[in-house]
Amino acid sequence: MVMNFMHTDISAWVPMLIAKFCHDLASPLGSLGLGLEMLGEGAPDSDTTQALQKSCETAQLQLKFFRLLFTYKASLSEVQTVLERMAQLKSIRLEWQGVCLDDDRLAPLVLGLFVVASETLIRGGTIKIILGTKISLECHGSTVQWRPDCLDAICSRSVALRSPNIRIIVVSYLHHLSDTFNKTIAYELIDRHRFSISIC
Repeated sequence: MVMNFMHTDISAWVPMLIAKFCHDLASPLGSLGLGLEMLGEGAPDSDTTQALQKSCETAQLQLKFFRLLFTYKASLSEVQTVLERMAQLKSIRLEWQGVCLDDDRLAPLVLGLFVVASETLIRGGTIKIILGTKISLECHGSTVQWRPDCLDAICSRSVALRSPNIRIIVVSYLHHLSDTFNKTIAYELIDRHRFSISIC
């Protein structure tokens, strides 16, 4: 029996998406609170001021990321701006090939692929984003570390859509969006330092 995931009911995913959203905001907001506490103890020094500014920027970036990820109205230029800033925070160098998508509504998929791929480059690296008839990310890093559940979800959309959880919810959502546009996620391990992940 072939299961149809084109009309997957994702209403049950809302709590997991909210939990993921809160989890990613917890760190910058926690740092912001700590910085404000330090301000209350005396005159601010340059390190405290810089830390506060970075925490504010990171929180704003996470908010914008989630807004763009969950809307079809995200423009490619907005996505590129957010990704450049996110890459800086993760010590990742971005390279771009291609300047347009077949369908502007695919822009959130670029965001989602970047987040999934960047989480494996735990010591930073390079991600080349190729746009055209397909969206492809070619990734290279000194240390590539996949969580087994995340990799299983990428390679099997049935796993991702049948058993979503907070750890793989972005991957599950990517599969759902891909199905919406009659596309699939493809993963290729090139060597222990390089891999590609695509939507085609």
